[in-house]
Amino acid sequence: MTRPEPPDETDASGPDMRRRRLSGPARRASILEAAARVFERTGDLGSTTTKMIAHEAGVNEAMLYRYFDSKDEIFYAAVVEPLRLPMAKFASQMNPPTRRMTRDERLEFMSTVMHGIVVEFSDRLAALGLVIFGNPATAGEFYQTAWEPALRDLAAGWKKIFDDVGLKHYNDTYLSAQAVIGTCLAMAMSKRHGGPQSEQDLKREREQCAELARMMYDGVFAYGAD
Repeated sequence: MTRPEPPDETDASGPDMRRRRLSGPARRASILEAAARVFERTGDLGSTTTKMIAHEAGVNEAMLYRYFDSKDEIFYAAVVEPLRLPMAKFASQMNPPTRRMTRDERLEFMSTVMHGIVVEFSDRLAALGLVIFGNPATAGEFYQTAWEPALRDLAAGWKKIFDDVGLKHYNDTYLSAQAVIGTCLAMAMSKRHGGPQSEQDLKREREQCAELARMMYDGVFAYGAD
């Protein structure tokens, strides 16, 4: 059953005590943005309280319950659901163009997708950690409905590329997808926690994605030639 949208309201509570009139959907979005920040700071669902979320959002706790039934519902809407978008985005981007491409075009295509994965993971690393290493039921549901399907689609996109060039034998594309996602996740951790990035660092990051694309693509061709 869908919860009806609360009416527009004016709120004067919260850190800055400013009066702000927001529509119901805007207030809900504001609460979710605040909740995501709090969950990422605490790194834990259990130690995060609705009082902390309300304070961050600039509302009182009663206001939270006009939009959500529980802290768990806030966590799911603020942290879990937004992670589905980049996973679906990866899968859709990995579908190669229908036209036949040259080797360099294929490598550029794969490198661009991989770099996009690194950037997205870096931006959402804290939330991803909360979901994957948090509640087992939440982690399992996310894996089954978002992570694993994205890997399958990624593998299918690569299979399409290799079939397009006439390879009859190539390695397990699903295993390759797992290897690439794992490598991109490690690169995202370096990007997020390795300190401020210079232009040279960003250039190196893109070069590493290009190298990863070459390793995967040319490695497949070497395998197929055996």
